[in-house]
Amino acid sequence: MKAERRPYREDMTLMTFYSLVMYFYRRNRMDRLDRFMTIVLKRLEQQGFDKVASDEVFNELVEKYTIQGWKPRQKFHLNKQSCDEYN
Repeated sequence: MKAERRPYREDMTLMTFYSLVMYFYRRNRMDRLDRFMTIVLKRLEQQGFDKVASDEVFNELVEKYTIQGWKPRQKFHLNKQSCDEYN
């Protein structure tokens, strides 16, 4: 897949989640993100994941992206310009 510059599912999922978090955070609409994540957390629980642990992971990721300023790891082996576009 590297030769095609085609993202893996995990790459797509990570960028989608990061984009959603930052979209709502920058607009001060975390209540909407919380409503969306309630659905996601319920589906994770239905798959057998622990509800409390899933909520902790969600909150940790949101804090890292919003408060700590983390960004998804850049793929420097790809086009650097594409990595800068989400900044």
